[in-house]
Amino acid sequence: MDNKGNTREHQDIKKPLALFKNLKNDLDKLKSQINNLAKVKLSSKLLKGINLKKVEVPNAKILEFTGSRLSHSLKNPQAKEVSERLRNHPEDSKSRLELVAMLLEEENNSSLENNRDAYLLAMLEVEMPMISTQKINMALAAQTAYLFKLQIFLQNELTETESKIKGDSKKVDEILKNQLERLQGEVDFVQKCAVLLKKEPIETDYELNLKKWKADEKIPFGDLKNGFDPMLHRLVFLPLAIQNMYTKDLASNETL
Repeated sequence: MDNKGNTREHQDIKKPLALFKNLKNDLDKLKSQINNLAKVKLSSKLLKGINLKKVEVPNAKILEFTGSRLSHSLKNPQAKEVSERLRNHPEDSKSRLELVAMLLEEENNSSLENNRDAYLLAMLEVEMPMISTQKINMALAAQTAYLFKLQIFLQNELTETESKIKGDSKKVDEILKNQLERLQGEVDFVQKCAVLLKKEPIETDYELNLKKWKADEKIPFGDLKNGFDPMLHRLVFLPLAIQNMYTKDLASNETL
């Protein structure tokens, strides 16, 4: 069960009407973590023999590319091992998706924060140059799970507020009235997002290296038909998929 106080600290949950904008901020932090580690590795090669700051031990209290916080909440006994692999190999997409899959298997008994972490970890993979139908399908599933949990969380708060108003109908202050109206709007918004963004997974199994496309400035017809097109049709339903959407648009214009 979620700790309401801690859960509401996340800006996307605190302000659901701007949830994707605030989620993107945390997704950008994950990207920065990966980029900073890459710079450290490069520096260590250039400055071999000089003691550099070691990678810090994963923090199970905050969101990290290792998925440490998520792994400590999962019942799967292999979760922590997977997180440890990510600490040693930050670009291990297979392990990151494995962690997200574990959460989806335990979705019914997982918290809102757990689902939030899994969603952002899945989106981190979608934003990588190597993209695949598996990554997109996983992100769509994680997004649906997160929005469902957020909807339940907000609905519970709405029900609680309605109970307070009914229990003291003679002395309902403006604060409770405003809170009621705000929660009604938030629940309605999240419900609509969940419906509009829910899509069936891509049936084909395909993988594309977008970095290679950009370098060649040409998309082979087979990749365009079997990979690019079905992926693009799903990416538009992932509001956080900004980086590769632009790459795809650029590649499409160059080809056509």
